[in-house]
Amino acid sequence: MEINKKIKKVFSAINKPSRFEFELSDEMKQLTKITNHWNDYPCDKTSLEKLMKSELKEGIKVLEIGAWLGRTTILFMELIQGYGSLYVVDNWHGTDFWNHEVESAKVFDYFYLYCINIKEKGFYEDVKIINMSSSQACEIVKDDFFDIIFLDADHRYQSVKSDIFNWYPKLKEGGLFIGHDCEIIFSRLDEHIQQIILNPKNEDVDFITFPSTNNINGHGGLHPGVIRAIHEIFKDNVVTNKNSSVWSIRKDSSLINDTIKI
Repeated sequence: MEINKKIKKVFSAINKPSRFEFELSDEMKQLTKITNHWNDYPCDKTSLEKLMKSELKEGIKVLEIGAWLGRTTILFMELIQGYGSLYVVDNWHGTDFWNHEVESAKVFDYFYLYCINIKEKGFYEDVKIINMSSSQACEIVKDDFFDIIFLDADHRYQSVKSDIFNWYPKLKEGGLFIGHDCEIIFSRLDEHIQQIILNPKNEDVDFITFPSTNNINGHGGLHPGVIRAIHEIFKDNVVTNKNSSVWSIRKDSSLINDTIKI
């Protein structure tokens, strides 16, 4: 059996909408258009496409952590269709630091919108959804299962660190761990910006904007929690590209710094 027995209960409890009956409001229709968001970040999109294409093989198993409205789900399915399977983890409740997400999730059924988006692209029946939090989902998936894991969930320091430690064992040795929102490697930053990232006050900060004179690798700011967590766990072993915030590392259990406390 590929996944722990508990997973069968999860899939049976997901209750994907079997019918799409109610009319979307104009505001909800606008939300469904966000799936083209990757087109606003061509360098990130190109980096993801290159990484995915380099790993394609028969029977490939890919995990996406943090799906929201489905932009990455659609991108990945377009690339791996006919090769393997895509698993998606999200609870569609939003993240605490984005108050508008949490509040709007009380009004809008984002899971329903996600399903509409992937259905319109023809991927509705193929995506394997695990509708729960990242910390819950990692408990039901066995180790050494996925060939690729993509992380784009809660950007806060403790959350990123926990997600990496929780999901790294689920990746096959030699598999590729990919993430988003690492604008630059910590060691390449000026010391005063490093101190900003290490400041405990910024552990729960999603994004810090800098003046245009302090352009960070083609970006107007950075995600301190992502950069710090990656630095502490992997040091300079992750790969990044110019003008892209996509990072990646091939699994080598000897590289991870498991002495860092979560």
